[in-house]
Amino acid sequence: MAFALFVVQQAWRGSGGNCQCHREAHSHGATRCAIQLVWGSRGKDADDGWETGRKNPANPDSLSNCEIQCWACHQAG
Repeated sequence: MAFALFVVQQAWRGSGGNCQCHREAHSHGATRCAIQLVWGSRGKDADDGWETGRKNPANPDSLSNCEIQCWACHQAG
């Protein structure tokens, strides 16, 4: 199930428009990715593209479980 738009908007504001991924297995290592993203590039395979992801796949689609991820981090899983 997808996050509701109001949840995505709140998560976006909380992220400051930056990737929030902190997975050590990704190319940014143990630090937060923090790539600058563009709101209009959601779902696009681009340098500033992004999508939402779940911090914990077993938890519900809530703001506390929503993470803004750059396209590369989102694809890396």
